[in-house]
Amino acid sequence: MKLDPAATEMITQLREAVDDLQMRVVFQEDTLQVLNDVISTQDQQITEMREQLRFLVEKYKSVSYSLEQSQPSSAQERPPHY
Repeated sequence: MKLDPAATEMITQLREAVDDLQMRVVFQEDTLQVLNDVISTQDQQITEMREQLRFLVEKYKSVSYSLEQSQPSSAQERPPHY
C-alpha cells in the first residue's frame, strides 16, 4: 500500500515532533535529577549549619556566663574615690 505524498509528509512531521518531545523529556528528567541532587546537598549543608549554630550559641552563652561570674558586680565593687 502506497501513501500519498501529503500523508507521508504528515507522518514524517509527526515522527519529528515525537522525537523532539522525547528529547525534551530526557533533558527535563536529567535537569530534575541535577536539581534534586543540589537540593539534597543543600539540605545536608543547612542541617550541618544549624548544628554548628546551636553549638556556637551554647558556647557563647557559656562564655558570657563565665565572664559575668568572673567580673565583680557593681555592688561588690569599690567606688572610684576609695
